[in-house]
Amino acid sequence: MLNERGFIYPLSLCIYLLFIQFLLLLYDVYQNKKAIEVEATHSIIQEYYFLSVIKEVENQLAHNEIASSKGIYSFINGEVHYTINSSSTQEYKIDYKLYHFNKKAVSGTSYFNKEQNRMVKWVEIN
Repeated sequence: MLNERGFIYPLSLCIYLLFIQFLLLLYDVYQNKKAIEVEATHSIIQEYYFLSVIKEVENQLAHNEIASSKGIYSFINGEVHYTINSSSTQEYKIDYKLYHFNKKAVSGTSYFNKEQNRMVKWVEIN
């Protein structure tokens, strides 16, 4: 006859270990998903801040309302500093620096064409 008294403990232990490993795997997937969501949110907010400032500066340059060649736009979770330089007789070069969520500053450059009265190029530098 088989002795069944010592069989149930190792079987239960294996089932518990597999269950705990499965829960840890699910928790790891959850953590990765949350990290991706946070990064995507930060990226979308960063793009919104840049787009808002570019549109505002473009509008001011088109209507000759720029008071100085440097400025700051403040938002709830960051601010954008910009500097306007004349790159040629027909273009302004505008450099942007975004300080967002206490992260590393993100830089960008746009070019405003004086004849067309609009931004003609945008380059984001990370």
